[in-house]
Amino acid sequence: MAIDVKIPPMGESITSGVLAKWHVADGTIVKKDQPLFELETDKITSEGTAETAGKLTIKVAAGTDVKIGEVVATIDETATSPVAGAAGPGPGSPGPVTAEAVASPAVRRLAAETGIDPASVTGTGKGGRVTKGDMLAASVSKPPFAAPATPAPVAGAAGPGPGSPSPALAADKRQTRTKMS
Repeated sequence: MAIDVKIPPMGESITSGVLAKWHVADGTIVKKDQPLFELETDKITSEGTAETAGKLTIKVAAGTDVKIGEVVATIDETATSPVAGAAGPGPGSPGPVTAEAVASPAVRRLAAETGIDPASVTGTGKGGRVTKGDMLAASVSKPPFAAPATPAPVAGAAGPGPGSPSPALAADKRQTRTKMS
């Protein structure tokens, strides 16, 4: 029996949104309550989850405008397999969901800043997801990627001539603090 996957209601003022991305591929065996897609509206971004376990058949492509209540996929309950538990995301277990697909915006930003691949970090979040805390902990244990040389040696070589105050001291002398009433 096939169950329809519909865009859930978000509130009375939200009538449509954009199906931003699918977290799972077409034909994947999904588990109940597994995140399936990300819906972006003008007010909120939320995830749609599987109501039941089974084989997912996608009907609407990512990036498409959808209305609340619209059917975007179906789940065939008869197509579950005994290895369905291994298909979901989990720490150390390969699955159809890539780390980047389920990474939150904070995790993606930290990955870009630190150069750490979220797939290489063990997730402690729901379903083995990598959280912001996991990325921060990984960035502390791993030094950030090579940054440009510090300005201190360069400033001494190409800075002001001998006898002149350093730029930091000159900035301090110009600073004035006045108590506000």
